[in-house]
Amino acid sequence: MRRLMGVLSILLLLGAAAWLEPTPAASAVGSSDLQEAPSPRSGHALAYDQRHQRLVLYGGIDAQQQRLGDTWVWNGKWQRLAAAGPGPRLDAQMVCDTTRGRVVLFGGMGEKERQGDTWEFDGAQWEQAVTSGPEARNLYGMAYDEQRSRVVLFGGQNAARQRLGDTWEWDGKQWLRVSQVGPSPRGAHSMAYHAERKSVVLLGGYDGKTLGDLWEWDGKTWKQLPQPAAPSRLHSALGYDAKRNRLILFGGFGERNRIGDTWEWDGKSWQSFNVAGPPARAEHEGVYMPGYGFVICGGIVGQGMAVEERTRVNDLWIWNGTTWKRVDSSD
Repeated sequence: MRRLMGVLSILLLLGAAAWLEPTPAASAVGSSDLQEAPSPRSGHALAYDQRHQRLVLYGGIDAQQQRLGDTWVWNGKWQRLAAAGPGPRLDAQMVCDTTRGRVVLFGGMGEKERQGDTWEFDGAQWEQAVTSGPEARNLYGMAYDEQRSRVVLFGGQNAARQRLGDTWEWDGKQWLRVSQVGPSPRGAHSMAYHAERKSVVLLGGYDGKTLGDLWEWDGKTWKQLPQPAAPSRLHSALGYDAKRNRLILFGGFGERNRIGDTWEWDGKSWQSFNVAGPPARAEHEGVYMPGYGFVICGGIVGQGMAVEERTRVNDLWIWNGTTWKRVDSSD
């Protein structure tokens, strides 16, 4: 295996961009199989666990159209945890409650239907918090407001396939619906907390058409920000680089196809980066990880639209503000 990986690395170095192929990490923890990294997938949830300084990945759907309910962590190598959790979930979201040191997951598409439950992960075990709150949904957006110590949730799609436009907040004990006015009802949008602006930012999604609008939630009201230069998209990855005070945006599904562009927003305007990096994709996830950069993982690559043409991946890339690097699982 090492010899093969060495040959692959040499071939890559001779190309236009020297990206590193991941190699298998340590064996799965508490698992009887020898899987050493998450299977290729899309529609999974990803968060940075600040307390344990590692990424947490949960669920999604694999190449066999199987909905997944596995928990993985990454801090330079992948490790599968044996923690029993919410069960299979697709198009759910996770964020880290940095005040309480918990990763929070809500809803998503379960094995047969959409869910409306709330779960918290303490780094070792999943615990169901409450069953009341927002109606069951998937394709919503979620971010953690560090200034106000609240998880903010907007929109999504309910069991009747209706797009929603409500705003909810979770304080660690209960959900409260705080607004029904703001962005148009939508799904597959992206949200992130902008620490310098002390607000949650929402980008794009789908409300019957592909959107590129930019909104900001200050804890009381939504405000639409000037139209961004970034193209309209859904199922993109959006995160906040806390070191450089920038929102980072990568990929998604545009007006006609999956895209592989990189953008940054400094709070005033968008800047595009014409650099080599991850293949065009959608239904991936991204989050900022201190000491590494903006990390994206998985998704559907290429332009195949039919179910049998959708190529799912499990690659992991990091943006440092200048270049993308595909990382080895032990880097």
